[in-house]
Amino acid sequence: MSTLPESFSPPPSTSPFSFVSMCSAGIRRLMFTQTLFLMNTTTSSPSKLAVVQQMYQQFAQGNIPALMNALTDDIEWILWGPDAIPYAGTYKGKEAVGNFFQQLAASVNISHLAPRHFIVGENEVVVLGNEGGSALSTGKAFEAEWAHVFFFRGEQVCKFCEYTDTAALAAAF
Repeated sequence: MSTLPESFSPPPSTSPFSFVSMCSAGIRRLMFTQTLFLMNTTTSSPSKLAVVQQMYQQFAQGNIPALMNALTDDIEWILWGPDAIPYAGTYKGKEAVGNFFQQLAASVNISHLAPRHFIVGENEVVVLGNEGGSALSTGKAFEAEWAHVFFFRGEQVCKFCEYTDTAALAAAF
């Protein structure tokens, strides 16, 4: 398990994509209690796993510009959910994904993010985990299990889908 100190604060960034600079508390804990499953893999698959793990670390550090380097220019980023979840929707292209992270930062305080199981396939990595936090507009807490699916073209993520407990998230808003 890897944790961030309670007073975690990365260096300031002038980038519009800096998650922590927009989010008052940032992510306090990023926990890796990993189980790795390799399915139908080639020799390049473990590098896809490393890309995804690095993306979680960059997110936890608020280093969204570095995270965005792992994405194709035509990335499709999807978080399904009702309108009550301000950041739910489909985002196409890096600029739109940057807007997703800005909306996320303006909407929630993520207290912990725990990617637990990594399932690596030929062109995708599935991650099972959970997160908790609170909606900034109401202060109400949420806890949600999720599955993140990262689809790859070459060594970059070309599509991301989040499957989560949208009822738990919507109730917080």
